[in-house]
Amino acid sequence: MKKIMMIVGAIALVGLGFVLGSYEPKEVGDVEFTTSEMSEIELLSYTNSELVETFEETDSLEVFLSLHNELILKHQELKEKYSMLKTTRESLTSERQAFRALNVRLTREDGVILWTQYNDLLDLKDAHEETNGLAYQRLVDLKGLYTKENIDLIIQTYQEVLTVLNEREVLVDQAISIMNQSILVYQNYLI
Repeated sequence: MKKIMMIVGAIALVGLGFVLGSYEPKEVGDVEFTTSEMSEIELLSYTNSELVETFEETDSLEVFLSLHNELILKHQELKEKYSMLKTTRESLTSERQAFRALNVRLTREDGVILWTQYNDLLDLKDAHEETNGLAYQRLVDLKGLYTKENIDLIIQTYQEVLTVLNEREVLVDQAISIMNQSILVYQNYLI
């Protein structure tokens, strides 16, 4: 009886390995990060001289200007990273199509790797989407509130937005890394 259970278990493991090894993610486009919020934000276009004029004689002016400049830099960095993400996703799609044209099967290990990476990308995409409305929308909501009386609210909002943008940057970096790893798996078959 023990032998039969071991044989049945081994067959089940081989079957599972075969199924996972032949599994390919539906579409790479499923893991596209939306970047609709990446349009230029009017509030980030204020010059330092305009801001100094608005907030002169405020104790928090230096902190505010520092945060404002940091926010502009982070916005520009994120735009570049989203562009890299898009390019990497397009490369992954090309590699996947080239692999499909070969009409070969993935090894079980490579199938598991790609399946896991695909699901990791979906998790990253979900985490990214959970931040919608927590960054640029918060800046838009500040419109009309740029007065000396609201400087503390503005500084707090900038700090919170920077935290969200830093989180997004980490997510995008992870997605690019995972996609590059997937590209390498496909390239091993194209050699």
